[in-house]
Amino acid sequence: MLQPVRHCSLQSISNLNSHGLFCQRRQQAPEPFGTRSSTRAVTAVLVTLAYRRCHRRLSRKSGVACSGANSAACVVVSGIPGSGKSTLCRLLCGAFEDSAWFNQDNYVSSRNAKMAFLQSLKNGLQIALRQRSALVCVDKVNLQKAHRQDILKQAQDAGWMENGGILLLCELTTNDIMEHCMSRIESRGAAHKSLKPSKELKAILEQHSDNYQPPDKEELQVFQQVQIDARQEAVEKATQVVGHLRDLGWSPRLRPLEIAAVESDEWVKFPCVDEQRPTYYWNRRTGESVWHKPDNVEPAFHGFPFRDQAYFRCVRTAETMWELPPLTKVTSPALPTKLDAEEQLRFLLEAEWARLQFQEESWRHAAGTAQNAETNE
Repeated sequence: MLQPVRHCSLQSISNLNSHGLFCQRRQQAPEPFGTRSSTRAVTAVLVTLAYRRCHRRLSRKSGVACSGANSAACVVVSGIPGSGKSTLCRLLCGAFEDSAWFNQDNYVSSRNAKMAFLQSLKNGLQIALRQRSALVCVDKVNLQKAHRQDILKQAQDAGWMENGGILLLCELTTNDIMEHCMSRIESRGAAHKSLKPSKELKAILEQHSDNYQPPDKEELQVFQQVQIDARQEAVEKATQVVGHLRDLGWSPRLRPLEIAAVESDEWVKFPCVDEQRPTYYWNRRTGESVWHKPDNVEPAFHGFPFRDQAYFRCVRTAETMWELPPLTKVTSPALPTKLDAEEQLRFLLEAEWARLQFQEESWRHAAGTAQNAETNE
């Protein structure tokens, strides 16, 4: 079995090559790292590793992005809870290479959560500027000017605007936004980490709505603005945002079609540790472990050892987690071979949307099972 190092600081995890984390002969087949759940909050890892996570996803070589086709883009999503901000960010990051998703919900339980979130965002923006057509998604309500000013401050400190970065404020709204968001939150039930159906839900949404401050002229001198109908389907929202970014000169790189295959969710890549433990791939459905990347798949997760277990990072969204999401029970149809750019974009967005719907249904089912067990006790 793999033997993890028992004493490994969080700061040292990002540089796995500097640690001899495993002891096993190369001739033997690799074994999957333990994946037992932990009661420790994942937020602690997210806060500490946010910069390094983005660096692994985005940094390949130095250099400042210039304006035009090489510009990096930052999408600042705004809307009351339940309007679809996280879904939009997830679909966008699932479709494009060199993307990073900064979700404030991942920081709410951490110490100095606001400062941790903003510092991580600034680091991510600085990294994105070194890339060609990187994408940064900022997932926060952003309804008040003070919220947006905090983000602008990080962008200014990172040199975002002066180095040609695109800054798009995407507002999710509709005429009956309160009714729409209440219905959406109640229908998804337990499938959300921060806001669930409750007696206080209406009051919470009303407070957010009453606090809304439209962007003023000063803000609109920096932000490009687009308003998206929150009632539209998730894929249509994402397509509209991409269209606006392209109009502003953004020229993104689509992910390979293989990332959309259901089989890709089965595979976890454990990056190289040292000469004794090179990169290997573990199939969590079959338990198979191999040294070479399987054909026609793009592993959806990267695994990293941490003390006596492992944590995982989703390649598409950059989310860090202690437990992998549930697997689907079906195999995907054959991937299309001839798609133009627009068709490939839609295929990737629809695949990510289908994956999210399945995961939410699994979470609701798990929450219902747990609730029934408590009731029976």
